[in-house]
Amino acid sequence: MSESDSQKTSQLYRFGAFRLDAAERRVWREDELIRLAPKQFDLLFYFVENAGRVTTKSELLEAVWADTFIEETTLARNVSWLRKLLEEGGGESFIETVPKFGYRFTAEVTRFADENLLVVEEETVQYTRSEEIITFDEAKLARTAETKSAPTKSAKSFAAYALPIVLIVFILIAGSGFLLYRNQKTQQTGAATLNQATTLNVKATIAVKNITVDATREAVEVGFKIQPGDVIRVSAMGIHQPEAGQTWTLQGEEKGEISAEHVFQNAAPWSLVGWIGTEIDKTDYFQASTNPAFQAEKSGALYLAVNDLADRYADNRGGLNVAVVLYRQFNISAEGNDVKMAWGNELVNIHRDDTLEIRSRGNVSYWQNGELYDLDGSNHSTEGHLAPELNARSLIAKIGDHPPFKAGKNFPPQKINVSGWLFLSVNDRIFNWVNGSFKNNSGEITTDVEINRQKEEFKNPI
Repeated sequence: MSESDSQKTSQLYRFGAFRLDAAERRVWREDELIRLAPKQFDLLFYFVENAGRVTTKSELLEAVWADTFIEETTLARNVSWLRKLLEEGGGESFIETVPKFGYRFTAEVTRFADENLLVVEEETVQYTRSEEIITFDEAKLARTAETKSAPTKSAKSFAAYALPIVLIVFILIAGSGFLLYRNQKTQQTGAATLNQATTLNVKATIAVKNITVDATREAVEVGFKIQPGDVIRVSAMGIHQPEAGQTWTLQGEEKGEISAEHVFQNAAPWSLVGWIGTEIDKTDYFQASTNPAFQAEKSGALYLAVNDLADRYADNRGGLNVAVVLYRQFNISAEGNDVKMAWGNELVNIHRDDTLEIRSRGNVSYWQNGELYDLDGSNHSTEGHLAPELNARSLIAKIGDHPPFKAGKNFPPQKINVSGWLFLSVNDRIFNWVNGSFKNNSGEITTDVEINRQKEEFKNPI
């Protein structure tokens, strides 16, 4: 056997009713081929290879999404999907949540070095399950028979025919009972699926005003961690530096001549540009004036700059005050009892002394088609909620690791005296209903977040 063949046949796994072929990247439930997205297969395969031990969230993110910037909620959604898949195949998910650490794959995994062995075992298991055959200990039955009186010849003859008949009848009854149970279970599962709540969907609009893009800086970070699918709109709120013969505007000088002193060669001179990635990643940039609103296709931080290198920006004067609006849609969905995941994605980085305003609308149910509650909350018991000191079932927010606060339907503009990333959630963990935070919340929330930032003084003012 060649080395490649050896590697291929050594990547066959069996756990519960499932079979996984790592080399072919395929998974079966009994005879049914399960279609998985590439990352879903990678996540399941990592669990299978590390069965029995705790895998941290950071370890899973690094192993499965090393080439992509994602939040922990993406991991949670994929784990939730795998749980449902595995439950359909054997009644248990095999994925145990270890609070504050990660997950443990609890299934007993068998690895095969020979594909033929796997096929033989598969055929045996299928035959046993389909016919419901019960195996008897013939030696034990023989010893039991010897302790009784010897039967007559006619009795022996009757027993020779009666036993097979009894076994056949028993098998038919057992088989029909099994089919009835399986159909009933399928119907129950279908009913549960119909009653299962949808995910709590949040449509957020986050506006940050008065972002100071100082012309002496090579880059200014806005404070957004962009994700693919985010829609971004940029506008400028200031015109500066007329005395120096240059004018900083959103559009720049469209008829101006681009020279070596302009670092962004496909953007108008003295215009506002931006990019997504890292501070030094300026190759894939956009000119704000020609992209009033666009959808992001990559992950990373959002940066802004002005298109004038001018001795590496040292001699530039003034700058622009800019507003950025981000549109993001995300789900609040946490599994196990991991409260951290219930906060969804980091929305925007709050600066000390920022003024924050939150306006929200929509309704949420703790079960599909169940009791609705508005975002101001209610007087229900707060037992099992994220923030017991606040109203039950209300919209709440937090900044960094600071305590959560009630955002409600109308959180009036007020100065924020702490720094950190802003998160939104709903104060209903549903702890006493199911084994999983927010698993059965449903509904849709539309939230507008507005941040007014204090204007910074330009390093080289006019």
